Amino acid sequence: MATVSMSGASLRNKNFLGAIQQAGNPTMYPLPAEPARFVAGKSLATTPVDELNRRIRELCGTDPRLLLTMAKMEEDDRQSWVRLAHFMILLANEQHQEPNHTAFKVPPVPLGETDGTDSPGRTDSPGRTGRTDNPGGTDGTEYRGLRVQPGL
Repeated sequence: MATVSMSGASLRNKNFLGAIQQAGNPTMYPLPAEPARFVAGKSLATTPVDELNRRIRELCGTDPRLLLTMAKMEEDDRQSWVRLAHFMILLANEQHQEPNHTAFKVPPVPLGETDGTDSPGRTDSPGRTGRTDNPGGTDGTEYRGLRVQPGL
């Protein structure tokens, strides 16, 4: 069954670079037999390109043609539009938070106690582990597999 864009899901003012990277790498991230959809019952494959353009722009607030260029995809290739829409919908749904719902529940650690890891710090922000598995340094944090240096 195809994933459908959640009502209220948005990527405006959010980092959606991961979706662009996935869309631009069909070998590593192949489309499923049934790609995600903006509307239940309406396949991206049958959605006109001008509607895909409008819906992606509404979802992220950015010109989809620019996103296709960033992903090194061809603007005149329909499959490029379908791939971009699919991965943008998935990320928007993942980042969407219903009222009183947290996608990641991280129990707070009281001051002076540790959580049992060798982490240099811990945050209660969703998706942040506060630890690095990089033996080269302990002054950064890791966010979804990306190493973040303080002050950058």
